[in-house]
Amino acid sequence: MYDLKTIPGLLSAILLLILMLHLRAVASTNVYATSARGNHDDVIVGKHAARGQTELELWNPVTRTISAQTNVPESVIELHCVPGYLVAATSHDIYVGPATLITPPLRVWHTPRTILRIAPFRSGWMTLVADDVGSHPLKGSVYWFKTVRTTQPRLLSLRTIYNFWEIQSGDMDGDGRPIIALCTWSKTSLIRTYARRFFIYGMTDKDSYPRWRGSRLSRPYLSARLVRSTPGLDWKLLSVETASSEHVCLMLYQWDDFGFYGLGRSRELKSATLVRNDFGASLAIVANGPRDELVRPEVVGGKLQLSRVCYLTKGDSVVVGRFGSKGLTCLIVPDTGLPGSHIEIMPSGMK
Repeated sequence: MYDLKTIPGLLSAILLLILMLHLRAVASTNVYATSARGNHDDVIVGKHAARGQTELELWNPVTRTISAQTNVPESVIELHCVPGYLVAATSHDIYVGPATLITPPLRVWHTPRTILRIAPFRSGWMTLVADDVGSHPLKGSVYWFKTVRTTQPRLLSLRTIYNFWEIQSGDMDGDGRPIIALCTWSKTSLIRTYARRFFIYGMTDKDSYPRWRGSRLSRPYLSARLVRSTPGLDWKLLSVETASSEHVCLMLYQWDDFGFYGLGRSRELKSATLVRNDFGASLAIVANGPRDELVRPEVVGGKLQLSRVCYLTKGDSVVVGRFGSKGLTCLIVPDTGLPGSHIEIMPSGMK
């Protein structure tokens, strides 16, 4: 038997293994991106085909039609759109092409290391790479592609000892200058054991600089993302944290010049997964009964309440975008593909 003091460490080790298995298995599932067209978004879906290729389709979720098709000659792990262009990442390569898919994306960069994530930033994007060693990505580094024409990205002066494994950007101060948020697996000068920590970096026109390197959140966390959530719909931090040996909870934090402070904690849940999206929509998939639920965490009366968007069926994917409305909506895609998808309106929808 393990005592309660060992539970957070065991959970972290298990989740690190799950992260690596996910990164290796993601090429077997479809990947999605949204591309702005007028007052609504199209969906670009990447379907993994034979011979390691990825078939790309541009799909209109309102008219439910395919307007263009092309392919990438490798298995794509992640898709994102920057204005007018599609960025596709494979395990070792970055491809860029028009978001209309009028021509196939072309390879613009190669790395012998493992690409973990790409994240839109300013007019370009960031690429997080690491060494694929053991149960956790090690020695994470970040490259900044300033525009879609960049073929020699800038390596940021981030210390690889922090073992970065997740990256995102957001305008935490509301001043129009986005920051970089990074999840780490690191030690501190006072705490000499590895744990998941959350760092914030600012950016000049040339490089990054540290703004906040937190030693911990309220509890050991499993995942964390910057989101736009009430009150105010400004940028906050949403995390999945261990509540006990069998349950987790969601925690929402507000940013100030000294770091993050807690706004509210959810009820205990069997499991929770944050929905990754480029809009900052505050969404999570939670299990606390016979069916999974897609929920929107919001602070109401000093408590973090989980407003249900819809129930989910096993195999459903959630794509966030402006699909036929003035605010953000969720496209729920079953494992049978986009033709069987449907649109769900979010409570307290963002515009």
